[in-house]
Amino acid sequence: NNTVTVQGKKVQIIGDLDVRTSRFDDLLNPSTSTINLTLSSADSFWYGDQRKLPIVLPNNSVNLTLSNGAEWIYFSESSIANLTLLDGGIVNLVDAEIEQKLSSTITDPNTGIEINLPDYELGAAERHYEVSIGNLKGSGGIFKMDLSHAGNSSTDYFRSSSNSDYIDVTDSSKTGTHLVVFDGEAANISNLEIGDRIYFARVEDKNAEFITNHDGISYRADEPLDFVYGTESEFTSNHN
Repeated sequence: NNTVTVQGKKVQIIGDLDVRTSRFDDLLNPSTSTINLTLSSADSFWYGDQRKLPIVLPNNSVNLTLSNGAEWIYFSESSIANLTLLDGGIVNLVDAEIEQKLSSTITDPNTGIEINLPDYELGAAERHYEVSIGNLKGSGGIFKMDLSHAGNSSTDYFRSSSNSDYIDVTDSSKTGTHLVVFDGEAANISNLEIGDRIYFARVEDKNAEFITNHDGISYRADEPLDFVYGTESEFTSNHN
């Protein structure tokens, strides 16, 4: 078994974390390769993808823990095997913010050298519309998302062609409640009518819960009825 552990209050990683193998012997006699990455401050981030072979080497994984404003932005591979979010750890899917961050210049905390990120052609997707999580743990995490009422308000809860982001969780048996942050104006929530919904997550085992930054807020003061927005779950055979 092979394990690498990286942790600290100021850890900044740009690039993929690869738990695949190129050795034929490893495919015939597989061992487990694991990267444990723990980021615990707003000065820490990981910009990159988990690279693995889920069918051939299903136990190889990246175990990512984010807390206190630490942030993960993927480039093009939207899945992560194990994710723990604690006290403000952030998964960012907001395309405008991602474009700005990946187009910026950062300073290497060890050398002081400025690094111009566009020079590295990081290969980020044009749209970050989904994150797929094998095992979600922790409580108090933040998902920053681009949501939209238009085209995403029916029981057809997710379509890749939708202009609204989506969270897909397989196992959430050890998680609590997480916050979804989105721009209400961009999401057109002022156009929601009674009974309308915006679907933004599927939880296979129905344990994780989400709230949003618009819960309990009324945007229809000029109407004879009060419209108060809230987050709830629907339990069906297909999705939560």
